[in-house]
Amino acid sequence: MSKKKYLKVGVLGLAALGVCVAGAMAGQFASPNQKLALELVNATSGKVQEVSHLSFQLSNGFPKDAKVTLTLSGAKFTNAPADNLAICYNGNAVTNITDGGVDNATVVLTTTSSVPAGQWLVLSNNCTTDGFQITIPGSVSDGDTITISGSVDQTGEQISAGTIFTIKQQTSAVYEKGTSKISYADDLKAFEGGATSSNATLYVKNATLDVNANNGNFTIKITGDSFAGVDDGIWGNSTHNCTLSLNNDKTMLSNDACPMSNVTDTNAKLTINVYGNETLSARKFYTTLKTKADNQAFAREITLLDNALTHEWVLAGTTFYIPFVRHNADQGIYTTIKIQAKKTAGISSYPVYAEVVKSDGTTQQVTVCGGTLNAGDVCTITGDTLTTGAGKEETMATISVNAPEEALGCFVVYNYQGQSRRVPCKVKDGKIVE
Repeated sequence: MSKKKYLKVGVLGLAALGVCVAGAMAGQFASPNQKLALELVNATSGKVQEVSHLSFQLSNGFPKDAKVTLTLSGAKFTNAPADNLAICYNGNAVTNITDGGVDNATVVLTTTSSVPAGQWLVLSNNCTTDGFQITIPGSVSDGDTITISGSVDQTGEQISAGTIFTIKQQTSAVYEKGTSKISYADDLKAFEGGATSSNATLYVKNATLDVNANNGNFTIKITGDSFAGVDDGIWGNSTHNCTLSLNNDKTMLSNDACPMSNVTDTNAKLTINVYGNETLSARKFYTTLKTKADNQAFAREITLLDNALTHEWVLAGTTFYIPFVRHNADQGIYTTIKIQAKKTAGISSYPVYAEVVKSDGTTQQVTVCGGTLNAGDVCTITGDTLTTGAGKEETMATISVNAPEEALGCFVVYNYQGQSRRVPCKVKDGKIVE
């Protein structure tokens, strides 16, 4: 046999054993890429997680006594090398674990028999169970991935990384602020229509993941400007809900363990109830919502709402529409608006502001009457105050006063080169208020 034939047979023999001579192809780990809930991972101790049926393919195979190095990124092997971690081929272990590596992020396995090229292999616990354990650190955050890669020393083959898990935050809060108008008709002791509850939309969006946290608890608290007149709170729907109790200092409504099953309905409301026999004032309320790390299902505290404005109480007010305002002192053209209020329901002053339309069609808020209309006083708003705010000679404006319509009087005086005309103000339903 010629030297050329000997060389050809030798190369084929090495290839059959999976030994890389030159230009070895890369192996590849499968990427199950399961979505695992961040809520399951304790922020301090992390989470021990089973990895099931993780397979990989070796383009070149491997010979006996080769060293296979496996490296995790984003996690550690839980008990390496104490666990009987093994590479399995046709249901049988073809390696012995040799070394746990640095901080259990890497393990080295020594092959006990050869495996031909192109085979799919499985990483398992001594090939007797369909999986092995890893420890996910508490430092992970939403979107982090856990991958595994490897290499074979004798063949030089690199095993490309596969993604085992992607960490995803399972729960999130969806809310819409509720605005409640305090009713003058009810002597400021209830909301419009005699209602004794103030509602905001709030529910928990619960994503479906491969590894879910099931029915954990939430802590919720509401703080605000004042809790005078407040009875209690409710979060949920009419069938499933949690009660929020007022603390002894009357500075907070809270519930320390509201189950997820009560608050995932998209119709869920966060309600603040009032007694209905105490005077209410304009105020704002803020909500903080967190997962509870009680190991019932959630192992980690995650803030879903942080002091979010969920409720606002305002005095039912009146808006005057001024469709035409013009000011040009050089031409003797002036517009003047006069508003007066009377005392009602024990209130002697009311917040007031104006809005004007600018050239681009957007609105601009303008301070008028110093921001407050005192009962009995006549507030005079000059046209140049409004046109300056609008940035043009002519504009339209609205004047909003936090007072009932029946407590107010309003008119506009148009002066054109010494001639004047008095026009009553109008409200949104077209009625004249003078």
